Amino acid sequence: MTTVSRTGDDPAVSAGPADTDAVTTAYEKIDERLRRLPDWAVFAFGMIQALAIVAVKTIALPGVPLTDFLLIPVAWTGWLSRSRTYAYAAAVCIAGVTVFIAEVGPTRAPLAATLVSAAARLLLYLIALAVLRAIRRVQVAREEEARTDHLTGVANGRAFEAIAAREIAHSRRRGGELSLLYLDVDEFKDVNDRFGHGAGDEVLTAIGEAMVTSVRASDVVARLGGIVSARSSVDPGPAEWAVVCRLSARFRASVILPIG
Repeated sequence: MTTVSRTGDDPAVSAGPADTDAVTTAYEKIDERLRRLPDWAVFAFGMIQALAIVAVKTIALPGVPLTDFLLIPVAWTGWLSRSRTYAYAAAVCIAGVTVFIAEVGPTRAPLAATLVSAAARLLLYLIALAVLRAIRRVQVAREEEARTDHLTGVANGRAFEAIAAREIAHSRRRGGELSLLYLDVDEFKDVNDRFGHGAGDEVLTAIGEAMVTSVRASDVVARLGGIVSARSSVDPGPAEWAVVCRLSARFRASVILPIG
């Protein structure tokens, strides 16, 4: 069974299960938005932070030891940048900033001692970056796992709810529409009863793979229980059913069930 729904002006929007931890939710939203920044913007803002610390140190509070606060822009860049190059560049630049602070300060140490101190700080920054990026990799992997159906490899219901809520809100702002292609496998229970749940899992996996290869990169395929659906992010327009029929034909042609 295949159904199509269109949403544009429907006021009922399901926001998904409410998160009881408001602080965690706020952090996750801020972190998600910051991670969308391009690497050059992350690096530039990190350098602005470093310059601000230098300005406060050299002009307003010359006698206060603020150099340790330069770890903040290093951590900022290491946490948010996708490229290690920007993170390492930030560490090197900020280690150089510590040399500048030591040279313009009221008590100047010998240049050799200043360079050794800067090298030690650079080593500290690199260690901090390695730890932060390892934590980030684990976090991203867990987030991806939490959004992915373990059997089919497509998005799960939790990810689908979040994407659908975001796209519906976006569609309302721009006054457009969305389309939802919803597929229910006929007589799927009979497959499990006759061939076992292992065969049923293979069928779902084959359907998920066929759906992914049959839709565009801008579309989202998700599994809701035993059902696989595809959400289109483009305004369907009057040719909606023609698109659905074409997709259904491609889908049927590409699915080869792994049971006899």
